[in-house]
Amino acid sequence: MPDKKEPEFDVQRQAIIVIHGIGEQRPMDTLRDFVQSIAPPVPLAGNADAHEPPKRKFFNKPDALSETFELRRLTASEHARTFKTDYFEYYWAYKMSGTKLSDIGWWMKEILWRPRRNIPPRIRWIYSFFWSGMVLALLATLTYFADKTLELNWKNNLYTWLASVSPLLPKLLTISKVLLPLVWAVISFFLIYFLGDAVRYMTPRTGNIEQRQDIRQTGIELLTRLHEAKIEVPAPRKTGDSPTPDKPAKRFVNKYDRIILVGHSLGSVIAYDLIKFLWTRQNELLKLTKTQLEAIEDAADKLNTDPTETNRNAYREKQFELWASQYQSLGSWRISDFITLGSPLAHAELLLASSPADLQQKQEEREYPTCPPTPETGKKFTFFSYQTRKTALHHAAPFALTRWTNITFAKDFVGGNIDAFGHGVENHYIAAEAKALNKIPFLSHVAYWNSTEPKTIDLIRSKLQLRINKKSATNVGTNTQVDKD
Repeated sequence: MPDKKEPEFDVQRQAIIVIHGIGEQRPMDTLRDFVQSIAPPVPLAGNADAHEPPKRKFFNKPDALSETFELRRLTASEHARTFKTDYFEYYWAYKMSGTKLSDIGWWMKEILWRPRRNIPPRIRWIYSFFWSGMVLALLATLTYFADKTLELNWKNNLYTWLASVSPLLPKLLTISKVLLPLVWAVISFFLIYFLGDAVRYMTPRTGNIEQRQDIRQTGIELLTRLHEAKIEVPAPRKTGDSPTPDKPAKRFVNKYDRIILVGHSLGSVIAYDLIKFLWTRQNELLKLTKTQLEAIEDAADKLNTDPTETNRNAYREKQFELWASQYQSLGSWRISDFITLGSPLAHAELLLASSPADLQQKQEEREYPTCPPTPETGKKFTFFSYQTRKTALHHAAPFALTRWTNITFAKDFVGGNIDAFGHGVENHYIAAEAKALNKIPFLSHVAYWNSTEPKTIDLIRSKLQLRINKKSATNVGTNTQVDKD
């Protein structure tokens, strides 16, 4: 018998969900900036010499899928460089309020009391800087109190030392009443503003569980609505055929053929969680053949055995082929790509586990999905599903279909290469073009789609592949690296 005809690759509409990072974000600010930078310009229609005003890059429309009226949907029309694309923002900042300085203090204690070997090498300098500062502060304090003006003889007993120091205490108390509240207020503001959201989301303490659950649940609901959205189209039929109950005139198809998740900063961790939890609702229901599953397992095994760029590119091609084979089906997995920008997942052994060994154990237990997926037995990450009576991908295998691209600036120490999640992650570790961003640590963290960084914008746009076909989909690119010093 001839081989079954491969389904035509024909994306009609796609959705891009942008998930913002830490800080007091306002609804739509992140999405507007992102779309303004990333959406390709619309070419002029008709005569290129005509003095026509440029067309809008996008249209602002109501967002009927999100839970808040503060959000809008930005829609870019189809043209030579993009399919019809709806841009959504998953806005979660308002769900994370009431952060206390004690929350951050507890988290910092947990982090800073770990052995230095358990700190990721990329941010080990911060750990060393903190403890060096503490030692220097202690030495400075001891030196001050040992000044000759105190006539302190270190050979005297403790009572003599206390008697020498006690006259200074009233002055110190007077100064501290003025300075300490001011210093405390400044420190509290910056710690809560920049760290509060991340600390509470990534720390499963009792006081944070409700917020973590709410953020994840709302995100899952948005992705579910995107997956379940349908539109009515004419049903294919032969010329002259009339509609019948068995052959109606119209049929329902998926509204969105393709979904892309873009996570910036903490938003990348949230996006990872959404993929992880949504996958467990669909993994056994996907229409995949045993031959297709064996092909992706073989590509993954080859990459894990010999993690070269060639094998990674080959694995990404197989990922896309597997995704493309099922995306048109009702109930399919629509997330083709996951793009992380300045992602704290680069420090997962610090933030999601107690040590590198602890993270590895959780990945081996398939608590945290990896790319390629962690095998269940041998090289296989599939199993026989008694629910569907066929072979299916296991519960931690979303990255058998979803490609993962990670982009980070060299001086953005919030992010880094995401090596701990598998050889299938395509890392781009690049230098910012703006001199200040490339010299001052952390400053580049908010510049991934800034107009001063056109090369990074082009890179993000190329990885979104806004207009994609089977030929262009295999153009997966290469890891980008710069010197790390």
